[in-house]
Amino acid sequence: MSHLRRRKKRGHLPESASELDLVAKGVEILKSPDSIVYSYTPFKSIYFVIYHEWAVIFDEDGFWDTAFPPDVPERYFTFEKGYKFHGKLTELIEL
Repeated sequence: MSHLRRRKKRGHLPESASELDLVAKGVEILKSPDSIVYSYTPFKSIYFVIYHEWAVIFDEDGFWDTAFPPDVPERYFTFEKGYKFHGKLTELIEL
C-alpha cells in the first residue's frame, strides 16, 4: 500500500489529498521553529525524525522515508524505543 493511501485510510489526510499535499505537510513541519529533532537507529541504520504534530522521517542519506501524525507522541518518541532527543530544530540549524 502506498504511503499516501495509508494516510488517507487512517484518516490523516482527506480522500482528495495528493502526493503534493503530503509533501506540503512535511515541508510545513520542516519550516516550523517549534519542531523537535530525534534520531532513531533501528537495524544499524540512522533515521532522523522531525516532529511537530506530524513526524517526518529521513534516512541517514537525507531521503524522505515517511510522514505521519503519531497517536501518542509522548509514548512514541522514547529512549526505550531507540529515540534520542536532540532539541528544537531552531537550536540545531539556522533556518
